[in-house]
This record gives sequence, structure tokens and C-alpha cells, in this order.
Amino acid sequence: MNQIETYFSQKKWYNLALSIEENLEKNKLVKEILLFIENKIFPVSKSFYPTTFASVVLSTIKHRDSIDLIEKAQELLRNDLLETETHFLAVDFLEIYRLEFMLLNGDKCHTQVYNFLEKKLKDAHNKKMIANLYRLSYEFYEIIGKYEEAYSYLIKYVEICGMPDYNERNYNISDISPKFLAEKMARLSLLSKDIHNYNTFYTSPIFPYLENKELSDLYINTKQANISFLKKTNLITKYGLSIDGLIEKAHLISLLNYFFTLKSHRVRFDEAAKLLNIPKNNVSSIFLKSLSMKIVKGYIDCEKEEMVFTLLMCKILETKDIDDMINKFDSWRSKVRNVINTMDFGIKN
Repeated sequence: MNQIETYFSQKKWYNLALSIEENLEKNKLVKEILLFIENKIFPVSKSFYPTTFASVVLSTIKHRDSIDLIEKAQELLRNDLLETETHFLAVDFLEIYRLEFMLLNGDKCHTQVYNFLEKKLKDAHNKKMIANLYRLSYEFYEIIGKYEEAYSYLIKYVEICGMPDYNERNYNISDISPKFLAEKMARLSLLSKDIHNYNTFYTSPIFPYLENKELSDLYINTKQANISFLKKTNLITKYGLSIDGLIEKAHLISLLNYFFTLKSHRVRFDEAAKLLNIPKNNVSSIFLKSLSMKIVKGYIDCEKEEMVFTLLMCKILETKDIDDMINKFDSWRSKVRNVINTMDFGIKN
């Protein structure tokens, strides 16, 4: 505590804040520092830069089972006569963590969180603030069971944080490990009924951090539409997932991938039945599902027993897909050159 006391007496507020945060991060002098913050720092809070003061208070969160310090800090900042944009920013940072604490501890604050996010996401322009709002958003939507929205905000959170471009100690914005986020992304992908573009996560730089082999096996086999694996494994129930839901998702992913390989825009019922290894009578329900979930746009021609599609859901390409496109383009370019050469030859004669 000597160093902390020295910084305080010398009014080196920034150094003091760093020292407090570093000690709390290492679980050192926790009780002494918590008392010091409440008894010494709060009375001189106006001496601190607002966001630095907020940062000091937030560093105490994991060492307390209440949010009283956050609420006291917010009150101090709101009562400051020299309110600036930075003051409001600090209050909002504290509010995010206050709501997050309540949310993760099972408090009934869903309406409060929703209203806060709806208001702040529209106006936020500070990068760190936006990242924190995205984090609160994906936690909120996951808790209320809206996994598509949760996944969407998690993707945004990872992108804005530059994860995993920073090592674990030097994140500019996030102190959440890439390993945790990779597992979270895999779980949300599997839980969601509407996420079928598995390449979004699979091609991202954070996918290699998915070290949980069970989750990785589930994710990859669903992505590859490996129905035989999904029917045999006990991992689906272990992770609280729906067997029928995951198999249906694998069928839709397989169908979407197949559509991308076709030159025509028509798929016959018997063709799809063979691809998915299901009875022909069940194909129409899979086609209807793909239309209702907007994976494809088109129509079903029952008389001809085929589906005609006009538009496919966007797909993030893997390296193999890109290589195939390059080869097709090279082949097309070669044909065009041959036609041009033939035309030139004809003109010369």
C-alpha cells in the first residue's frame, strides 16, 4: 500500500489509478484497496479524469458481490457541476457494468437493459463504448434466448476489439480471452435455429482459439452436414442442444452448399433426397423450410417435383471456394481469348 499512498499524497492521480488496477488484477491488497477507494478516492473524485475514475471503480467489480460502489460513483459524476461529454461517457461505462452485474446475477432488469441499449447504440461513437455496448448486447440476448441477435452482436464485438490481434494482457478494448469468445461463438451457432452460414466463424481469425475439442467436433460436423456423426454422438444432449434441430440445420447447410455448386437453378426432389439421404417424401418439407428461413428465394414446382431458386443467402467463401472461382475465371478468360483470337483471324482474312 505504500506506493499507492505515495501516489495519493503526491496527487499523481493517473499513476495511482494504474497502481490500484494492477494490484487488484493480481489479487493483491484487495481489502485494503477497496477501503482506500471508498474512504480516500471518493472524496477527491473530482481530481480524477472522469473515465479514469470510472476505470478505478470498475476494477473492483470482481472483488465485490454488490454494485454499491458503481452506484455511488455514478452519483458523484452526475452531481459534478462541470459536466462534460467525458463525464457522461464515464457514467455510461459504469451503467453498462451495473446492468451487466444485475443481468448475470439473475436480477429482473431486462426492460432496463433493453431500453438502455436501444438508446445508447444509436448515439455511441466512442470505440471502447461501442465495444462495451456490443458485449452487453450479446450477453443480454443470449440470456433471453434470442441466439441469432446474440451471435450477431458477438461477431461485432470481436471485430471492433480486433480480437485476437492483441495478446491477453494488452487488449486495447477487451480483457475477455479469445478462447472464451471462440467457445461462446460456437455455442451460439449451434443453439440458434437461424444461423446457417457457419463460414463466418470458421474463416475468422478467432476460430483457432476453439480449443474445446467436443464443441469443435460438433461445430465442424454440423458445418460439413455429417448426419451420421450427429446421429451417433452423445455430445448434442451433453451441451443441451436439440438433436432434431441440429440435424435439420445440417440438412439445410448441405442443401445450401449444394445449391452453390449448381449451374442451373433447379433441384429435383429425388436429387435432394439422395444428397440428404432422406426419403423423397420428406424433401418438400426441407425445401419449404429453406424458403421460410430465407436461405433461398424461389418456389416449389410440385408437378415437376423440383425446386426453382432465384437467390441464395450470402455465403462467406473458404480458400477452397475462392480457388474454385479463380479456376473457373481462368477457364472463362481462356475461352474469351480464344474467341477474340478467332475473330481477329477472321477479320484479317
